[in-house]
Amino acid sequence: MQIDAIQQVFMLFFAIFWGAVANVQPRWRAFHWPMVGRLPQARHRAIAAVIVLAALPIVFFAYGMWALQGRGPADTAPLAGSLHYAIRGVLPAFGFFGLYRLWLALIELRPDYFYASKPELIDEDYRHTEPTYRYGTDAPRPTPTVDIGRGAGPSNLRSAILYLIIAAAAPWCPLPSGAHRVTQLSCSGVVYYGQNIIGDKLRLQFSGREVHITGDATATSTFEDVLGYTICAETNAQVDFQYATSLKCGSDATRTGRIDKVTGKLHLERLDRGAPFVGAYDCKSARVLD
Repeated sequence: MQIDAIQQVFMLFFAIFWGAVANVQPRWRAFHWPMVGRLPQARHRAIAAVIVLAALPIVFFAYGMWALQGRGPADTAPLAGSLHYAIRGVLPAFGFFGLYRLWLALIELRPDYFYASKPELIDEDYRHTEPTYRYGTDAPRPTPTVDIGRGAGPSNLRSAILYLIIAAAAPWCPLPSGAHRVTQLSCSGVVYYGQNIIGDKLRLQFSGREVHITGDATATSTFEDVLGYTICAETNAQVDFQYATSLKCGSDATRTGRIDKVTGKLHLERLDRGAPFVGAYDCKSARVLD
């Protein structure tokens, strides 16, 4: 699996935010395993933490990596490209803060389910490690405590939902002005069909996540399309695309293409007419519109 630049941005910020949340976990004793078998509240807390702070982040990370595949900017103005990375690469990583807010909401909605309310309810040997919960109006305690905001649970739950909706939708947001590329390349080369070698010229146009191929001038290219090729993977060095009737890419595609961004070398294949058509082209920029 090739990891696009925008996926790398998402990975970096997701890891940073996960680390930031992990730094505040010690006071909550979310994973207080020594007490799981001794205190029901510690057991409930550990189960919730495994689901909300361990399993769901993995699921969300997998979703983010899938949603961002091939959705990075290319051939864009610097400002527009930066906005693209910020909106599609950084915003999805904020989903981890949504999961943390969800954890807080669960604790604040049912504090007695996750923490003892008084030190006397905990075995004396463990009072120095197992926290109790207190509201701001309660007197300070010499034992570990977690401060619970009275009535703050619903607010944190709404914040969690808002965080997660924005983070989940960010990879699909329309590109900022100037980042929706329309790049047209003029390509010339040869097509190999069995023992035959045929000279060919075509135009390659990138528009969003689609690639359109048309014959040069009045000629019709063997690889010309009606619906457009779908970009399946993109890195800083190359673009892979396939001709399909849906947005899904698969190994059974009958027409595929790959272009090297650095050298302009274009490789096309068509497998739906008996012997395969294989095209090798050199491309140069015909028009770039930001």
